[in-house]
Amino acid sequence: MGQRLQRLSWISFGGLVLVSAGLAVLIHWASPLRDPSFEVNSANAGTLVPWLQWVSETAWLRASFTLAVLLAVSLTWVLTQWDQSPQRSGHGEAGRWVATAAVFALAVGFSGFVIASMRVGYGMISPLTAAVLALLVGLLTANFVGMMRFLQGTKTALAQIPEPAPFLLWWGRLYTALYWTGFAACLFTALQILFLSYLFSQHMVD
Repeated sequence: MGQRLQRLSWISFGGLVLVSAGLAVLIHWASPLRDPSFEVNSANAGTLVPWLQWVSETAWLRASFTLAVLLAVSLTWVLTQWDQSPQRSGHGEAGRWVATAAVFALAVGFSGFVIASMRVGYGMISPLTAAVLALLVGLLTANFVGMMRFLQGTKTALAQIPEPAPFLLWWGRLYTALYWTGFAACLFTALQILFLSYLFSQHMVD
């Protein structure tokens, strides 16, 4: 059952990645920037392709929001299933924690960098800001991985007790769910920023 769920999580994530790639190609193909005579201003965003002109800017924004939610949830599901799967060696376990930490750090770092750039008018951030941002990303990543390792160790220890206290089991499930929810929220934020940036760059929305 566990392997089946893990396989299903990978299939669903792969399918969403393909949908995202297909939508990105469609947006690039339908972008008004492909028309040499198109002049960018603040009120003429949207495709010039006749059979797509009925799609409003709101629809593109909602599509990007929905896709970001689905991808964030799907990738989080992949990593949670991967986390619960048994490993034959310590190297495999270390590898999945490194991969999870890398995804989390990239999501938080990318979001933080874009937000910091917006605060200075989409310019270059100062070295001090970059250093503080890197420190925060490192601390948040260490907190996430450390807490998840702690909860996993607690779960393993409780499994060896004949009748563990129901409160401890509830506490472990609650904190695990909260941390993975935060992980998904970080992924969603990064993906939404990425998708919106692409829509703006292709002048599908303004």
